[in-house]
Amino acid sequence: MTAFTSTPNSSHSGKAIALSLALLAAGNLPSHAQYEFTPAAPQWNPTEILNWSPSTDPNAPYNRSTEPLATRFTAPKASENAALNALWNVNPHARPGEARLQPITTFNTIPVASPNGYRTYKLCAPRMCQDTEDMVFWGGSDRDTKTILTPTAHTIDAAHRNGVRVYGKIFYGWNGSPDNVALQRIRDLLVKNGNTFPVADKLIEAAVYYGFDGWFINQENYQTTATDAQNMRDFIQYFRTKAASVGASHLRFVWYDAMAEDGSRNFQNAYTTTNDGYLRKPTGERLSDSMFLNFWWYNNANALTDSRALALSQGINPYDLYAGIWTENYRKLGVTPDPNGANELAITWDYLFPEGQPHNTSVGIYGGETPFFKGMLNDGGPTKVNQQEELYWSGPNGDPTNTTTTATYPNWNGFAHYIPANSAVTTLPFITNFNAGQGVRYHIDGTPSMAGQWTNLSVQDLLPTWRWIVTTTGTKSITPVIDYADAYYGGSSLKASGSLAADVPQEVKLYQTQLNVQANTSLRFIHKSSAASAAKIEIGLAFEDAPTTMVYSTAGLATDTNWTTTDFPLSAHAGKKIVLITARYSSPSAIASYTSNLGRIQISNGATSTPSAPSALAVEGQALNPDEG
Repeated sequence: MTAFTSTPNSSHSGKAIALSLALLAAGNLPSHAQYEFTPAAPQWNPTEILNWSPSTDPNAPYNRSTEPLATRFTAPKASENAALNALWNVNPHARPGEARLQPITTFNTIPVASPNGYRTYKLCAPRMCQDTEDMVFWGGSDRDTKTILTPTAHTIDAAHRNGVRVYGKIFYGWNGSPDNVALQRIRDLLVKNGNTFPVADKLIEAAVYYGFDGWFINQENYQTTATDAQNMRDFIQYFRTKAASVGASHLRFVWYDAMAEDGSRNFQNAYTTTNDGYLRKPTGERLSDSMFLNFWWYNNANALTDSRALALSQGINPYDLYAGIWTENYRKLGVTPDPNGANELAITWDYLFPEGQPHNTSVGIYGGETPFFKGMLNDGGPTKVNQQEELYWSGPNGDPTNTTTTATYPNWNGFAHYIPANSAVTTLPFITNFNAGQGVRYHIDGTPSMAGQWTNLSVQDLLPTWRWIVTTTGTKSITPVIDYADAYYGGSSLKASGSLAADVPQEVKLYQTQLNVQANTSLRFIHKSSAASAAKIEIGLAFEDAPTTMVYSTAGLATDTNWTTTDFPLSAHAGKKIVLITARYSSPSAIASYTSNLGRIQISNGATSTPSAPSALAVEGQALNPDEG
């Protein structure tokens, strides 16, 4: 059962819902509350969105994100800053400032597209946002059936916290025979009223109100005409101009390579003079902000090379083109379906990322949820999902510094092989509890406060930039993981387990940062060990003026098995910028079986303060969780 709480002037954020879950766990639900609706993210057909208003939609307040889009950064090129390139660009094969990643991700494992998560961990919760530029919200429920779909609030929250844009979906799917309903809905989208497109006005209003970043349009109905195609281009231009006029120039429009400029369904699998009219006008004025190229470039050596050349000749950034890769449906990594049959083809990576040369285009991923579905096979749970995510993004060895293919994955290096990670760790206070936004219980200050599965991305922390890099002068003997069995705050913590040789530290590279230190800046970390020992944990910091020199905190000792807080002042480094955070584990004597959990790292200015307790809480309604009977 889920309760919906409010406070005066509340925006009904995901954090409010998290609080309501805690109230439920404590048994504080008023007996007089009534069963009401379960809030759901909106979906519409074009004629329906015309009648939508947040003032009359009872679901609207619950699906509103107010999380701003964070500033993020990536490694510079070696020619720009060799020292920071060496520190942050952990795979020398990766090329900074070139290709970007755009996953199309489905979350639909729950009955409704719940704005603020659900009482299950069987809900896709991306944990590797540092590897993506933006994301398309492809679905939030098994019951998404309408043309227009908005992202859920907690998805927007997590994406924006990581500096990732998230787009809603406008979808007209493949049809093999006449589909007059779909064709009419295309034309309903493009209805013009004088000099306006009313549906475009509503799409702008919805994106601004709900707090996401624009729309991805997939139109692959084969019945459209040249008139429909021209109307579509006019629609996109109107959207762009109108958004700018109402102070929403940040909204973006992504076009999928399916409908050609003559209105036919004609996948180009490239950027060509047959589809470039959706990205720019003949006069050069931009229409869509980017284009997702259909998948079958794998068997055409010139498709992406020619796409890049055409884009450059038009003054278009070739990395605004996203060459599609199809990874969904449990298929093996590194292959894609054959367009001419049921066979699978190997992805020809060098067509996209030619060795030793600039990337041709960016990469779009259809099936960004693939690690989730593979990990959840046979109820694998979030730990197995983590393993699949690390394989998918960091490569077959679960280490972005070692992306060599293996016998099991002969055509999969992981995306870290090509593209450096991004980071949104730029401002203080920086606090991470290593909370992945889901779990099997919810902890507050080390104490479980709610039992049972849950997912709520609104409370997901910024997770480590790299998964995982362990360095040592000896043999790597510890393994870091996101641990769902124990947490200090939220549903997970960072566990390091394995063995420690005497006086041979093991160091885990955690965060790429740009954090300015002041005279009152301090570091705090909270940790615990599974058994008392002579082991210690230290937090390592590198500063921009000397990025190869690590400064280590006071040691946290494993004197008992309780959560322990260790503080370390940073006043001696005032005026400097922290560019790397690590965790170092060591022991003066060998330990054959060692386990330590980091529950929090906090870097902040001045004395820490506890927010005042919320007041005037009111339960607006409650809804039965179908999984609870």
